[in-house]
Amino acid sequence: MGACGGQSARRKSNLFIHLFVAGAFILVGLSACLSPSRRDEDPRFSFRGFGDGDSSLYFALREADQVGDISNRIFVFSEIAAAYVLRGQQSEARALLMHLTDLSARVSAPNERAEILVELADLRIQLDEVETGLSTLGEALDIAATMPDQVARGALYERVLQVAFSAGEDGFPVVARTIDLVLVIDDLQTRATVLTNTAERYQRRGLGQSGNVLVQQAIPAAGSIGSPWRRAAALSAVALNFGAAGDERSAALYADRAADQLIGLTVLSLPDEDARVIAEVGAKLAGMGRFSTAAQVVTVIPQSHIRAQALVAIGQAYDRAGD
Repeated sequence: MGACGGQSARRKSNLFIHLFVAGAFILVGLSACLSPSRRDEDPRFSFRGFGDGDSSLYFALREADQVGDISNRIFVFSEIAAAYVLRGQQSEARALLMHLTDLSARVSAPNERAEILVELADLRIQLDEVETGLSTLGEALDIAATMPDQVARGALYERVLQVAFSAGEDGFPVVARTIDLVLVIDDLQTRATVLTNTAERYQRRGLGQSGNVLVQQAIPAAGSIGSPWRRAAALSAVALNFGAAGDERSAALYADRAADQLIGLTVLSLPDEDARVIAEVGAKLAGMGRFSTAAQVVTVIPQSHIRAQALVAIGQAYDRAGD
């Protein structure tokens, strides 16, 4: 059984790598078509020591090295490096990390540089260079704090938090610093979303008290969002967090508040993106076992096809609950 299990795990790992490489080739091809040609002074990757010249990852490396846009090249290289880590080929991943560090120094646009630093930090932590990785996350946060686009800033904070949590307890100081930065974001939806998502991460690690603190901080922002469907989405996320923490009373309270934002609302037209936000609220309520309320919520969606899809999802949740 152990041998079969090991073979199955290796097959899954190989399948992942082949799927990744196929995606990498597509991304490389698109980048080559859409990006300006690479500058001659950009450092080229040295393939010395990469002896698996017949492997799909090696061919992906060759293609990635030809990508003109340096930021796109970095992102492709970082994904290939992560695939080498998954294979257990640490030396190859470290060689790529050194090259990526050289390339990243040539990116000056703040948003792109911050995103690249987070990717480098993630790779360093995967390679057990935790202290250096967390320091790199700190650099990314320094840049992110100056970004004028608050939604983009919030998205970057989300990625920083994801990587910081992957470092375990060592990453908690970076998590705390990031949360402090999130709390001063003026965009209420962004603030509420990052806080509730981070609370969920704490809860998954058995740190419910820390998660509950963040949920409490998210509530004022969630309740003050101007759009009723986005306000409902934020409140339903709060309800889910309370439910995950075992506080059924608070979960029910905020589930009702989320539903109250939408039930009885007359919406004549709505962008598809917003309609899907309402559908997601219905899905969250159905996930909490509130099927009738969920169905009432999604009936306000004006697009018949999105409304139908939402009702199907609620019905499927009901069927799963009965199994």
